Amino acid sequence: TKFYVLFPFELREGRKPEEQLNVLKEKGLTRLLHIEDESMIDLTRDEYDPESIKPEKYRVLVDRLAIKKDDETRSRIAE
Repeated sequence: TKFYVLFPFELREGRKPEEQLNVLKEKGLTRLLHIEDESMIDLTRDEYDPESIKPEKYRVLVDRLAIKKDDETRSRIAE
């Protein structure tokens, strides 16, 4: 079984999308998932227009996991 760990992409009050995306990148969160077509934007590699990203249509990807019965999986889930 595979699943994503996500949270909503929200703009902090007074921030533009580009500023919020830079904050995410500084925190090591570099991928956004489009919730309608499940396409992914890699903020470090893909070309994108920050102003075209609508927060309500995206989620920030924290991690991708595949469930296996091993110590590595248990450790990643526990984090």
